[in-house]
Amino acid sequence: MDLIYALAGTGQASSYNSETFCDTIPNEVMNIVHMIYLAIQILTPLLLVIFGAIDMIRALTQQKDDEIKKAQAGLIKKVIVAIIVFLILTIAQWVVGLASKATNGSDASANGWGCACKLLKGQNGSCN
Repeated sequence: MDLIYALAGTGQASSYNSETFCDTIPNEVMNIVHMIYLAIQILTPLLLVIFGAIDMIRALTQQKDDEIKKAQAGLIKKVIVAIIVFLILTIAQWVVGLASKATNGSDASANGWGCACKLLKGQNGSCN
């Protein structure tokens, strides 16, 4: 909590106002954080599957059964990890959105959950 108070200004508990803290973050920063989140959510699984497929193609061109089996196992593991990464980030976004709605029905920036929702969904995302 001391870090939040320090970021808010004076370092005193009484100066922290959750209704205005989220409003102090510029829209551009919110959109950049949202784009980074989307990139992690989409590119990480995609790259895992692509690299797994490249390993599989490489093993197929060598035509060695043990290399093909090893590449198959690696591809399956990478697909499973890709699915897990995508689902974890999607579930996290859903939970933050749900918590934002539950804690504050009308104004998404009036609490920490609403601020987190705006960061994950961007300025145009529905957090209410």
